[in-house]
Amino acid sequence: MNTNIILANISYFPDYGGVENSLRFMSKAFIEKGFNPLIVVGQSKATKFYRHSIHDDVNVYRFRFRPFKKEILNLFILPYSLIDLIFLLTYLKLKYHPAFSVSRNQFVSIFVSIFIKKNIYLAPGFAIEQQSAKNLELSIGRLKKFVYAIKKYFHISCDKLAIKLAYRLIVFSSNMVEQAIKTVGNTKLNIIVCKPGVDNQIFKPVENATEKMTTRSELGLPVDKKILLGVGRLVSAKGFDLLISAMTLLPSNVILVILGDGREKERLLKLIHQLNITNRVLLLGKKSNTPMYYKCADLYIMSSRYEPLGQTILEATATGLPTISFTKGNGIINATQELLGDLGFYSMDGTSKGLSTVINHVLDLTDDEFSNLKKRLCEFAKKKFGWSYLADKLIEQTL
Repeated sequence: MNTNIILANISYFPDYGGVENSLRFMSKAFIEKGFNPLIVVGQSKATKFYRHSIHDDVNVYRFRFRPFKKEILNLFILPYSLIDLIFLLTYLKLKYHPAFSVSRNQFVSIFVSIFIKKNIYLAPGFAIEQQSAKNLELSIGRLKKFVYAIKKYFHISCDKLAIKLAYRLIVFSSNMVEQAIKTVGNTKLNIIVCKPGVDNQIFKPVENATEKMTTRSELGLPVDKKILLGVGRLVSAKGFDLLISAMTLLPSNVILVILGDGREKERLLKLIHQLNITNRVLLLGKKSNTPMYYKCADLYIMSSRYEPLGQTILEATATGLPTISFTKGNGIINATQELLGDLGFYSMDGTSKGLSTVINHVLDLTDDEFSNLKKRLCEFAKKKFGWSYLADKLIEQTL
């Protein structure tokens, strides 16, 4: 039996995010099952190019992509990136004869499907919502709207082709099923729904209050405050503007820590300044040690207006961190209730005021209630979400 398989995406470590992490954790799960995963990804932006490297004892192969800091320059070499991707896939097919592949980006998936017969498109989301101007920036001019419309059309076209060419289409939530059907206009589309995993060895709770405070000190965070945590790209889809505005309705001993970067950063900084809460909201940028922030926080806030799944919810849950989010509807598309059910806390109206009301309610829980909830969350994560389960599901689809 050929045990070589390909896991493909646009980006990978040192880039950090839900999709990038999924490749790392899936590769570990496949290794445990006797497979040899080969990770195929693009060059990390504005870094020196290496065709081959080894990370976490896994072979990583890269194609040339985004070598410059300025995106306008990167646009000019896209045809060359495409040629390099084709060259790389040809080389890997001839050398390893992969049994199957799993792709996590629609553009890459198109080409992987051409070279690998059994390519599973494990979709991270769909452009029909993800690339909407309203989910990227809240305040944009006509020219940017036009540019976003072109980009959205391109991404939707790639989504359609990736779905059409894939051996199997797998998604993580019911709202992603709806978006896939809407994308291709086919209600009979064969879609498999399964849940991703979370590494319980990396995302795990602190043993006691002393460890929690020590972790805060190591990160330079206050030990005498209640800490809310948000993690994600700084785009309007994540709803961080709603979360920041909610801070004005919360007690002064509550601070907010947001990890991530993106095009909305300046607007969010301006909002923080206007609300006069610069000492209570910390935008810390991207972090590779995110598990430490989960461990020292008190609550995790999923404030997204649009979220196809929310890998960070699973990470927070495995850490025993209560999650507060919005219910689906009223312009909100997410899968929080689908993931957590009655273990989550929800605002019904999708507003800052509604969010603050739920946050205050959870902060008022007793120590015993928090302790019991933490235990239930950790047990739930171990029982329901495992990368090994996902790997089994993917293997099953190729038999």
